[in-house]
Amino acid sequence: MVDKANFPLGSVASYNSVLSGFARAHLWSKAESLLAQILHTHRTDSSLVSTSFGLVISSYGKAGMLANMESLFRCMLNEGCSPSTSTFNAMISVYGKALRIPDMEAALQAMLAEFPGVEPNVITWCCLADAYRRAKLDARVDMALEKLLLKPEELDAKAYGLMVDIYGRRKDFQSVERCYRDMVDAGFKPDVSAWTSMAANIVLDAYGAKGSIRRMEQTLDEMEDDGIEPDSRTYTALVAGYAKARMVRRMESTFLRMRVACCAPDEFVYNALIDGYASLGMVEEAEQKLAEMSRAGLKASVVELTSVLNS
Repeated sequence: MVDKANFPLGSVASYNSVLSGFARAHLWSKAESLLAQILHTHRTDSSLVSTSFGLVISSYGKAGMLANMESLFRCMLNEGCSPSTSTFNAMISVYGKALRIPDMEAALQAMLAEFPGVEPNVITWCCLADAYRRAKLDARVDMALEKLLLKPEELDAKAYGLMVDIYGRRKDFQSVERCYRDMVDAGFKPDVSAWTSMAANIVLDAYGAKGSIRRMEQTLDEMEDDGIEPDSRTYTALVAGYAKARMVRRMESTFLRMRVACCAPDEFVYNALIDGYASLGMVEEAEQKLAEMSRAGLKASVVELTSVLNS
């Protein structure tokens, strides 16, 4: 711990506002000096002092300074301060993003075993589920999802979006639909976060892959009614769905609609369109879009090139 500096006396809440500013600006020496003064002058206010430690620990983690994060966490424990759920979540999130699974799980076990009253929450289980997904530890993903579902009243848009993403990657369309409907029923709207839009696009993907065009279009209508603007992923899902259903006119009109909406086609929607034409034996159209894609500076995937060659 850096020796305390002579900051003006004030409440811990006021100190923490300044501390947060130092941490966001990566003024680490000033942050630790102020933290030392908070500890010296307000040691008896353990809850607020713990919040001060948590602010800097979290900031170190977000900055990728894991050694500093861990060192300050040990200092916090040595000073007799109990970490909050937020502090543990910050560390679990950082370890998870770095795929340091043993360290992530050690932090969880410490929370569960060593600090009575400090409980994992929705954020904890979301961080764990996402890390396990990226580490391809499916059984542990399921464990984290089960924990999430134990308290449905605490789920937020990010939690729903994460579950929809995980189920979508597994092609578990029934669970995708259930989670999306639960999210809508819970009243989450586009202004909550981008997770709502992402979840809706995954549902479109799922319906399109199953050939459930009516449900796909119904979901699109619901998205637009809720104010979610279609993006490139939306159009890609629609084009792929119509191609699978052999609905050429709707596939083409969707691509045109994308242009009219000033949403620039990316390689994914082009690839879906080219694959659709190729699968329908429309070689000339596929080649035209391949050339158009090339002029736009986009690259076709190997799958789409093979589709054109084999059509």
